[in-house]
Amino acid sequence: MNRHIVYPGQIPLDTDLLNAIKDAYYGTGWLSQSALGTGTTVVGLAVTPTIPASLQVNVAPGAIYSFQTVDSSGYGSLSTDTNQFLKQGIAKASQTLTLTPPGTTGQSINYLVQVAFSETDTSAITLPYYNASNPSIAWSGPNNTGTAQNTVRQDLCVVQLKAGTPAATGSQTTPSPDAGFTGIYVVTVANGQTTITSGNISQLATAPYFPTLPQVPSSFQGNSWVYAVAGGTANALTATLTPLITANTAGTGVILKITTKNTGVATLDVGAGPLPIQTQQGNALQIGDLPANAIIRFICTGAAWQIQGISYSEIPVISTSNVTLYVRPDGNDANDGSANDSAHAFQTIAAAVAYGNTRYFLANSRLVIQLGIAGTYTPPGPVFANVGSLEIKGSTAAQDTYIIAGAGPAGGSTGLFGASYGQVFLTGVFVKNSAAISSNACVIAINSGTNLVLQNVTFGTDAVGTISNLVCSAGASVTINAGCKFGGSATNMLYVQQGSIVIGASITIINAPVYTNVANATALGAILLGNPAATVTGSVTGVRYVANLNGVINTFGGGANYFPGTSAGVATNGGQYA
Repeated sequence: MNRHIVYPGQIPLDTDLLNAIKDAYYGTGWLSQSALGTGTTVVGLAVTPTIPASLQVNVAPGAIYSFQTVDSSGYGSLSTDTNQFLKQGIAKASQTLTLTPPGTTGQSINYLVQVAFSETDTSAITLPYYNASNPSIAWSGPNNTGTAQNTVRQDLCVVQLKAGTPAATGSQTTPSPDAGFTGIYVVTVANGQTTITSGNISQLATAPYFPTLPQVPSSFQGNSWVYAVAGGTANALTATLTPLITANTAGTGVILKITTKNTGVATLDVGAGPLPIQTQQGNALQIGDLPANAIIRFICTGAAWQIQGISYSEIPVISTSNVTLYVRPDGNDANDGSANDSAHAFQTIAAAVAYGNTRYFLANSRLVIQLGIAGTYTPPGPVFANVGSLEIKGSTAAQDTYIIAGAGPAGGSTGLFGASYGQVFLTGVFVKNSAAISSNACVIAINSGTNLVLQNVTFGTDAVGTISNLVCSAGASVTINAGCKFGGSATNMLYVQQGSIVIGASITIINAPVYTNVANATALGAILLGNPAATVTGSVTGVRYVANLNGVINTFGGGANYFPGTSAGVATNGGQYA
């Protein structure tokens, strides 16, 4: 910043005064720019009703700060200056604006209060000039022409009112600011209205107001820069903050009051585009994670908005009684499974199990996944009982109409339904492999600590390449209870290695399936008759049994023909049959 020097006895020049003023102008402009940046901002200019109320509003004194050229025209005898900095335009006095209601019944109109920076040369007067021929008598104007000259370059804040288009009340829109103008307030006037109240006046969310220094502590304490009431919908939230957020930058934080409980996964848009909302653990939201009227802090990761603190869905509910969650083909995995209808039920068994295991701590009780209606359900793949037990249940009276069918995942020993840990019940369903994937079973139990109980389960295949109807391995155990039917051609009907299958009730073979082996126990696996009255009946093609590599099949005296088949059973490599 320059400061001009003058000396005693020096003849002062007009440029000395102009440059001194200009240098102070530069200092003020750069100070403003250092504090506010180069964007347009405003201060003051509050719009309020008149007293007494009328169809007019008052606009308080204020200022606009705008990035402008220093001097686009000559300043006195100084030439133009194309440099730029932040200029201050001032509205020194309060102004009154008059609004007219629409003339059509049922209509309203939005008026936009807009402001703009304006620089004009004004206050023209005829100035006295030095008269060299007669110094005692001054000239009137330059060269004694009497010409008036502007004496002030004013930087003003211009306030204008822009009318929108009248429309049915509630559908009227606010007009956009004119070129060079910035909108700050909206005033809504309805047909027949005679006075304007504060309820008709609202500050635009985009109005570029900045806090004055005395406002900073209270704004910080009240989180007014980061707090808003959520708008949008239950699952697509929006928020408008002052100042506006223009980029989803990692570390940005906002605090929102939730207006409507979410019903599933949700997004948040604070002005820079929507991002998914996640729990602090990075999981998608479940129903109710955003409770109505809750005040929640969110932090942006750059790719998502994370809830700060533990989310509702990640706090297990302790229950000492059984919990039932419903699944239906017409459900939705964003639901919570709380009722047997499409608005509440899950669509897939896997989603219901995952939700139940996360949501509930059941101790000695059971999580029941109830298939709500007859139909075809997507295979869940591996499931487990987190605490307590898990039951996937259709209908014991109509098991063949509650169908779990699919091809299953390729490339590994797995099943359409797989019990991978804990006490698991499969009840009243028809499990069918519908594609020739030889590595898959209809049902599999795997891992030590897994106990799978089957009741009223029908096994079927559309693909002869299926490895087995039922597989048990790696220390698991399976109990076959009443009502189970096997009718799908496969390599094995029953296959066990390093585990045990207990036949606790009679098995019926249907549809004359073709098996390479009906019962196959290998590698320390065991197939045991747990109920002396249980039988295995039906027409089947294949070897009755195979006991291999120290596998054991014990029918407790049922004889060599206990398992039906067209070829005699074999016991090799230490395998035993009794």
